[in-house]
Amino acid sequence: MNRTDKITKVMNYLINIRHFANSVSKEVKVDFPKSDINCSEAFYLILLNENSGGLTMSELSAFAKVDKSLTTRIIKKLLDKGYIYKNTDDLSTRNYKIKLTDLGIDKANDIDGVLITKYDSFVKKYTKEELKRLEDAFEL
Repeated sequence: MNRTDKITKVMNYLINIRHFANSVSKEVKVDFPKSDINCSEAFYLILLNENSGGLTMSELSAFAKVDKSLTTRIIKKLLDKGYIYKNTDDLSTRNYKIKLTDLGIDKANDIDGVLITKYDSFVKKYTKEELKRLEDAFEL
C-alpha cells in the first residue's frame, strides 16, 4: 500500500467515525433534549458506571484516549453537577478515585438504556462495509 492509499484509508476511517459519533449524538439528544450533560460528559459517566470501584484521572484519560487536561475539565463539570465525587479513602489527596454519586449512577443507567434501545437505529444507517470500516477503525 503506497502513501496516498494509507492517507485515504485513514481519512475514510476518521470520516466514518465522525459520522457515526454525530448520528449517535443526534439520536441521544432526542431522548435527552434538555439534559444537563453533553456527549463527552455522558461518555465519562458510562466509563465510571462500568468501573464501580472508581477510576483515577490517569485511568479515565487512558480509557477515553484523551489528554489529562481534557479529562480534568470534564470531571470538574461532572463534580459541579453532583454526578461524581473524589474518593480519597486510603489514598493521598493527589491520587484518588473518581466515583459516581447516586445521581450519577441514575444518569449513567439512563444513558445506558438509551444506547441499548437505540443501538439498531445507530447501525441501520450504515452498510455492512461501512460498519466493517468502523470496526477496523476502532481496532486501529
